[in-house]
Amino acid sequence: MGLCPVIFEAEDHIGGRLESRHYHNEDGSQASEFSEMGAMRFPRTSRSWLYLLDKVAGVETKQGDGKTTAPAFPNPGIVPTKLFLDGEVINWHTGAPAPESDLLKKVKADFENFAESLVAPLEDARRTHDTEKKEKIWQGYIDQYKDQSFYAAVMDGMKRSGANWGEDEKNAFAALGIGTGGFGPLYSSGFLEILRVMVNKLESDQQLLPMGTTAALEKFYKTEVTDPDGKKVTLQENVDIRFATKVTGISSADSKPALEFQRRDGSKETEKFDAVVVATTNRAMGHIKGLTSTNSASAPLDKKVAGAITKVRMLNSSKLFIRTEKKFWLDENGKPRADIPQVILTDRGPCNVFCLNYDDFTDHGIVAVSYTWGDESTKFEGMSPQERFEECKNVIQEVSPEFAENLVPVNNEIHCVDWQARNNQYGAFKILSAGQEDSQNALYHHYLSVTQEQEGKSHSGVFLAGDSVGYCGGWAESAVISSVNAMLAIAAHFGGTPADDSPLKQDKDKYNYGGRRQQ
Repeated sequence: MGLCPVIFEAEDHIGGRLESRHYHNEDGSQASEFSEMGAMRFPRTSRSWLYLLDKVAGVETKQGDGKTTAPAFPNPGIVPTKLFLDGEVINWHTGAPAPESDLLKKVKADFENFAESLVAPLEDARRTHDTEKKEKIWQGYIDQYKDQSFYAAVMDGMKRSGANWGEDEKNAFAALGIGTGGFGPLYSSGFLEILRVMVNKLESDQQLLPMGTTAALEKFYKTEVTDPDGKKVTLQENVDIRFATKVTGISSADSKPALEFQRRDGSKETEKFDAVVVATTNRAMGHIKGLTSTNSASAPLDKKVAGAITKVRMLNSSKLFIRTEKKFWLDENGKPRADIPQVILTDRGPCNVFCLNYDDFTDHGIVAVSYTWGDESTKFEGMSPQERFEECKNVIQEVSPEFAENLVPVNNEIHCVDWQARNNQYGAFKILSAGQEDSQNALYHHYLSVTQEQEGKSHSGVFLAGDSVGYCGGWAESAVISSVNAMLAIAAHFGGTPADDSPLKQDKDKYNYGGRRQQ
């Protein structure tokens, strides 16, 4: 658009929760290997995100010539997998539809039948391009499930289907899910949140970014684009990015947002801008003075949106990675070993363990020794990285002694993160509780508030973006969609005219999430 943006980045690096943290060589220099401390698996249904990676950043992620250029994420069942439930080790062989357990086969089949009964009607309407039918089906799901938790909806579905789960099935589902990780930490989440994941196939056919998320963002940062004057510029050359500069307050008067910010050295300043995009987690938004204020003439957001920021739930999560001397889960030909799993799911300690294949630049192995959500993450929060590592290794020892024997960190370097304890982030990802759908609807559609200018009303010039604002928290796709919407709103704010098929033409009241009476 010919703009020269100013970016306030509270961290000292770009990317936020897209963060590839590099290991170090013995001499202290940076190694090529890294851990994905933030997002690490990307569904191939994330069309906007992958399009930008392919077309703008030049990062190959698509399928071509009969093979995939980006490696698949090693989800359970795709690679050799072992499960550890109630002290029993259960195999899940590569390509098998389910683990070698009658209980888990039943749980998987029962849940997939329940999920298919909800997803299939939407898929049929999508295939036939019957938008009216699709919208009617989704509104029906909203009416039925907007106030139901994931747990309540699943248990009701099992009862109605005749599956009638007992404690064994419930515990297995909570600990191991259907093989992609335990759903227990998500039981209190709103069911529509989980249904969106299923409808959009976000938990299937996922891939790694072989060069890392930080490197992908750096390519965005340095990619040449053509400005309206025909000049070739990069974001790096055409941006005022202020690292280690934290925005502490936002107000708006006469449609000119004012930012209060604090630099690394503690000095403070206030500066006005023509427009502002707040692209943080909703928890970080809640800590910005004035952003959620509603009793001031300079309040930048309306009451409903300001309230939604503080209401929507954010889940905690923890990760622990190490770099190993070699990819011990592969044989000398680079094929998966039959005696060592590449994935371990447990109902204790580490919860989810993944061995990640980055083939192009390293012979070292990268192991996610633990990936936890919710209460499972909270259990680790008071422990040091070394203590966590030892506890996880002890559990893994019971599942696969050979695996545990190979868990030796190179240079004793352990990468650990608790998102909820990270300053400026305060959590991993947004995931609604039951009854919060109307608040999410207000957050997502805030960009449409710019259309009030067509009615002669002023706008604060403050817009929201990020995965917490989008409908699928924790996924890069959600961040991209909300960011594109915000930029279109800014274009309109500056006098641009939206195209007929622009998201600015969307109807924020298409679905009734409970905040208004059904017409």
